Amino acid sequence: MRDLYFSKGDFRLSMWLRYIKSTTRNNPPEAIFYKEGVHSRLYYCVVMPLSQMLTQAFIAIANGVAVAMGDFMHAEGYFYDEVIQRFREVLAQVKAREEWLVGAEPINFAGLYLSEDTKDLYEMKLPYRYTEHFEGAFRALLEEHVPFGIVHHRNLEEVFKKGLKVLIMPNAACLDEKIADDIRKFVKSGGGLVATYETSLYDEIGNMREDFLLSDVLGATYCGDTGYWQDFIELREKHPITNDLSREIPIQHVGSQLKVRVKPGTKVLGRVIYPYWKNDFYKYVGLQHPPGIPTELPSIIINKYGAGRVVYFPNRIDAVYASLNLPEARRLLVNAVRWAAKEQILELEAPTCIETTLFAQKEKSRIIVHLVNVQPTEETIPVTNIKAKIRVEKPVKKIYLAPDMTELKYKIEKNLVEVQIPKVEYHQMIVIEQ
Repeated sequence: MRDLYFSKGDFRLSMWLRYIKSTTRNNPPEAIFYKEGVHSRLYYCVVMPLSQMLTQAFIAIANGVAVAMGDFMHAEGYFYDEVIQRFREVLAQVKAREEWLVGAEPINFAGLYLSEDTKDLYEMKLPYRYTEHFEGAFRALLEEHVPFGIVHHRNLEEVFKKGLKVLIMPNAACLDEKIADDIRKFVKSGGGLVATYETSLYDEIGNMREDFLLSDVLGATYCGDTGYWQDFIELREKHPITNDLSREIPIQHVGSQLKVRVKPGTKVLGRVIYPYWKNDFYKYVGLQHPPGIPTELPSIIINKYGAGRVVYFPNRIDAVYASLNLPEARRLLVNAVRWAAKEQILELEAPTCIETTLFAQKEKSRIIVHLVNVQPTEETIPVTNIKAKIRVEKPVKKIYLAPDMTELKYKIEKNLVEVQIPKVEYHQMIVIEQ
């Protein structure tokens, strides 16, 4: 299990836990954490700070994964008492939360599609071309507090039946006819879709098609690529997807964007700008090539397909976030997800270090929001005054923080219950009793 202490807060811990959860059909898997983390076979006397042990455990339970602690025995047949004491403290904290963990099922507002065919076949020819897209989209959703789970070909139909609102396909290049038909039905019936780059441009064994298999859904036809190693995305239209983003300063893009032709009925929110490049002795720009050549090539397309909304980025917006950490790339992608979904089930005003998940205990008529403060440092700084809005469908009896049972004041407007959480040190649960 990739840990926080050595990975400096790497989001991959949450990513792997969500993947494991999805592959076990939501049966509770177990994560074993060692005192040394991923380096346990190399460095025997490296021990994670207690703050990091707690954070790892809370990330696990917030993703519906059981926690176990492990260590390697000393050569003379004993374990260090200090380590055992830390383990006891971590497991005691998990035990104190058991009441709100048992029987809880994730509420996945959004599904992030993991294309294993793309990872196995497409990325073999183009290293990191898929991984960067997937990890960038994962981080963006995580840091913008969107409740989501990982979906793939083995559980896609099952997730659709459970009321998923929006599917995100980060460069899911390899796609077969069966999955494409399932996605068409999902969107036609009102689901949202956000797709990027070469999604559905290859078949399930890695052969390139002449056009996107989902061309009708995306509202675009493939025409090649720009050929630049860097270019820009210009936002031209005012729209919920472009909210809080500059229409003056283009967004830096790394790698070629695709040339596409839009279909009738679509709307273009952004265009490609080529970098300035002129081999002219009298006009030298330097190594940094600024935006200089406007084009009419679409960089953001929205389409209506049946009752559903579709956003297509014929570019690497998710991979740009993975590689450059541009906040405007993150916001643009997540704005698209929220718009395509039509309605929100959770809105959170909190810094990006707060990870959140949403669960329901149906037998106890509870909604549970997990808030985990993920900081890869020895001393975790508490986050204060977090505001949350959670959609509810039934009358609310009371709202409190668990496990300390502090009651929260709340107000309800248009099925959204609003609360304020005074402080999250490591982990808090907002519990809504209905």
